[in-house]
Amino acid sequence: MMQAPTDNDPRDNLVTARASDGSNQRSRFWLAQVALKSASVVATSTLLLVLLELPNIPLTAYVARPALYVTGALTVVQETLRHCWVNVVCLLLTFASLQVSAFKGWAGLSLRAVLLGTSVGYTYWILQLYEAFAGYPPFVGGLTVLWVTTTSATHLLHTDALRDRAAVYRTCGFVLSLLALLASAVLSGGNYEIYKGLYPTLHLSILLLTHLLLGLGVAALVQTYPARFRRLESGARWFGRFALGFVTIALLLSPTKALDSARPHVTACTMAGQARAVFHRFQSAAEADRPKLPKDEKAEERFINQSGLPFLDKNYLKGKNVLLVTWEATRFDHTSLSDSEQTFTPHLKKFFEEARAYSFTRAYSASSGTLHSILSVLGMRYPSALELETWKKSWHGELLSDGNLVPEVFARSGYHTFRISHSYRGCFRHGILGFHHGFDHQELFVEKKFGVYPDLDKDIASAALAHLKKVGNGNKPFFGWVFLGGPHYPYQAHYDDMPSETDHDRYNQEVRKSDEETGRLLRGLREMGRLKDTIVVFFGDHGEEFAEHGGYHHKTTVYTESTHVPLLIYLPGKSGKQMHQPVSTYYTFPWLLRTGPDTMREVARHRIREDIGPMMRATDGAVLIELIGHDRMISSLVYEKEKFNYDFLSTMYQVYNLKDDPLEQRDLFDVDLEMAARGVEQMKRYLTVRAARARFILKPEDTR
Repeated sequence: MMQAPTDNDPRDNLVTARASDGSNQRSRFWLAQVALKSASVVATSTLLLVLLELPNIPLTAYVARPALYVTGALTVVQETLRHCWVNVVCLLLTFASLQVSAFKGWAGLSLRAVLLGTSVGYTYWILQLYEAFAGYPPFVGGLTVLWVTTTSATHLLHTDALRDRAAVYRTCGFVLSLLALLASAVLSGGNYEIYKGLYPTLHLSILLLTHLLLGLGVAALVQTYPARFRRLESGARWFGRFALGFVTIALLLSPTKALDSARPHVTACTMAGQARAVFHRFQSAAEADRPKLPKDEKAEERFINQSGLPFLDKNYLKGKNVLLVTWEATRFDHTSLSDSEQTFTPHLKKFFEEARAYSFTRAYSASSGTLHSILSVLGMRYPSALELETWKKSWHGELLSDGNLVPEVFARSGYHTFRISHSYRGCFRHGILGFHHGFDHQELFVEKKFGVYPDLDKDIASAALAHLKKVGNGNKPFFGWVFLGGPHYPYQAHYDDMPSETDHDRYNQEVRKSDEETGRLLRGLREMGRLKDTIVVFFGDHGEEFAEHGGYHHKTTVYTESTHVPLLIYLPGKSGKQMHQPVSTYYTFPWLLRTGPDTMREVARHRIREDIGPMMRATDGAVLIELIGHDRMISSLVYEKEKFNYDFLSTMYQVYNLKDDPLEQRDLFDVDLEMAARGVEQMKRYLTVRAARARFILKPEDTR
């Protein structure tokens, strides 16, 4: 007879143990599936961001280096994970919570609100690192709406919720996924259009939002495949695994130098790479090594031969006045000096022809922003050789005078000095400092409201004429500086007979208005009888961008549209002409002061011997352009037929054939290897002199 089992039958324990083991195994397997699915979703969103970023690297680079397709993608992954790690963690946990029944109700909603709030909060923290964006209502409101919307949307995507209300929730979730993916594509494209290069924290914030929306869009798509698309689910699963593997490879390569060849292109051309400027700023200490340069015995002779300026007699400046007229943001190709059919600046053209002035068709500003370009002229040095502080806003700073700025030299030599200038948003009182040194009389004109002052140039020209009448009959010669601000953004319309629909149209109107007021100023000078003994120097302080290389306004590049400016010099008693050799605006006063009294001549010679001459010797007479800032540091060497650019932060070189490509649209660094080697060698020689003479000071902690 078989014995009935007892309560302590060991067979029951064995069955229970096997059931428990099976349950644990299923639990572990399920958790592994959730983890793999979540990681695949985040990896897919990261890879999609890579696909949005890679087209911004020039096609010529891919053609010359096919491996860049892969190495560039891996590098973008590394940079994305470096900056978006908070998003990665929050997205992983958010998607995992959508698979767990315990997080279906309020517990899940609260958890996802915290996770997405952390991601959005991190984005805002990055944004407000630029103090002007802190508390800015549109940004705060927009991010708050995004947080509430994404939190609410993810509540629809929980697995249990989809099971309970499959038709309604799946349709809503699928539509939301498409909207999120579309919004991420729009954000990515807009990131290259909105103030490109000006605000690194803004660009990084947009990159973070793009990554977040991509992640949520992919998560929603995975959760809500419509039934008719189910056959694509297997392919999507394999793509997710491929993305996860690709991201894993990028992570494994991070400690190595395997991707170093791709990093310059990624850093210079993609927002994922440029975001490094937020946390990895250029420091003045990066050029701490100061090589000793041999004495340049032929510096003055070299300057005379290579400056591109006409020859002047030894004492030419004696007994003459000097009037400096500058315009904001004026491109050479938007003046009548560049094209006989151009009608925007008839007064400049008339002055050139009737007064027989010199017009320089290849003149370049020392930089692409007012701070560095104008102070290079007044300091008679290229930007990095100036003792010039550059602050967090890289267009703000202060020149520390050594007592030998152009106005100070004139004042010390017995000249009356005056300055009558615009002051965009009061910048010359609180943000762009050092322009005041050496002036006996100063008048600054500030717009009545943000950027708007229709009669700005008219009022400046009227004040300049009034002051010229006052000092014109005095015993002292004068040095005057009149700085018109019309062509600076925001542009205003002034004439009914010109188009005014676009920014470009209104910019042309501003150029015409500045020309009109300059013509009135020069006529007044002639009517006073002072043109016969007054040297007139006119130039644009820098150029202006209209998306030729993707950006707008100025201060972000050293391309032609940002630095090629009009330069007109009237020399009493001299018969001028067009000059076609490359020349820099900061050459003007060393060249002129060499012909003045000893107090002037010695300062000019010192600048030439110590700074300009050695740089000319090292670069074979190149015109130097430098963009200085902790978040953007670019230099350019301009020759008659070639131009070489170097980006310090990305270490990327660019070379251009100006004869065939004057607007610098085709970088030949990976195409013309001989020109590339020449460019690299010239840049190395430039960098040696720059390091030896560098005096610039970066102060990113100064938020003025």
